[in-house]
Amino acid sequence: MNNISIVTLVSQALDQLCEAGLAQSSIHIYEKDLFKRVLQFYEQHNATTFSNQIMSEYKFSILRRYENGEVAKKRFLALELGANRLTELAMSNQISVQPKKRGSAINISAEYNEILNCYTISLEQSESTKVGKAAIIRRYFKFLQANGKTEITETNAYDLKQFLLETMKSYGSRQHLISVLRDFHKYALVQGLIQFDYENAIFVPAAPYKRVLPCFSHNELDCLLSSIDTRVADGKRDYAIILLASRTGLRTIDVANMKLPDVDWKHGEISVVQQKTAQPLVLPVEQEVLYALDDYIKNGRPPTSQEYVFIRCRAPYQRFNDGHAIGSMFRRRLNKAGLHKENGDGRSVHALRRTLGTRMTEADVPLTTISQVLGHRSVDSAKQYLSLDCTNLKKCSLSLSGIAVSRKELM
Repeated sequence: MNNISIVTLVSQALDQLCEAGLAQSSIHIYEKDLFKRVLQFYEQHNATTFSNQIMSEYKFSILRRYENGEVAKKRFLALELGANRLTELAMSNQISVQPKKRGSAINISAEYNEILNCYTISLEQSESTKVGKAAIIRRYFKFLQANGKTEITETNAYDLKQFLLETMKSYGSRQHLISVLRDFHKYALVQGLIQFDYENAIFVPAAPYKRVLPCFSHNELDCLLSSIDTRVADGKRDYAIILLASRTGLRTIDVANMKLPDVDWKHGEISVVQQKTAQPLVLPVEQEVLYALDDYIKNGRPPTSQEYVFIRCRAPYQRFNDGHAIGSMFRRRLNKAGLHKENGDGRSVHALRRTLGTRMTEADVPLTTISQVLGHRSVDSAKQYLSLDCTNLKKCSLSLSGIAVSRKELM
């Protein structure tokens, strides 16, 4: 990129980082801190266009501050990363972001790593599930190493209990943590790696209260879709993704993995192999969704040899890395539509799936059919949508007539 405005460069860098799937919190740090420092440096030097010389001077200045003890090493590396991101984009027209697998930054010994590899290979589950389980076990192995247990044969019930007590304070789902540890120790016992009774070491606390997250109303969905400018390429793509997810209930990772041959235009169907369950799923698709897909593919999809339906709008023209990239896009679209997301409010891209399940429940569609459409392994997974069906739940309410009221505040 020659003679590109530094402000434009920063804007394009933020867009690419969003499309690469970085968390919104990370994007915020780049925008409000790392890139902002670069812009301030350019302003101090009365420069408005990108310059290798000025960028080198900026990196030298933060290096000098680090060497003088003015900033910590972690802070210096973060500032340097921000400058390197912009330089990379200016030189090659793209930013390379390689997502790391969860837990991969945790170092464990070769012996523990071999056990972990054998365990994950034994799992007949999707790759994403294996990665999630491996992250927990890797963390467990690091705990054992830190407590002097260099071999798994040295571990006992006390070690497992201590790990649970320390980890439960920070881990999101206690039930998931216990489930993974139980599954691993069952494997380890069968393989002769441990000898202690792990079941007595794993205590199961009372199931936490689970709040029923809301779904989108018809007005909110209409507002979201109508706010997207479908005259531009990224608008055509985002509109097609959101419409597809809201009408089919596909998980974001399955939307990201969808390929051109998966769309049967003649019969109006989409066929995918679900990432979570590794099971095939064939869904009928409404004409409105097919029209949106057709418009994007013909008029908005960039030229590329990749077979994936949805492609990044900027070079390199590749597929979305995972479902998180679609989640980041969805949050941006929510904000532009004035439907701002707050922590815990349930307004995520997954809420589109929840919305479809709730609408089918309200329409008296059998749970077995809902479960099949959403690709659940068990019909029990569809029961959560009963809690969101307020219309039919009201029919189940009982009359309070005949019940004596003694408390004054209730009279």
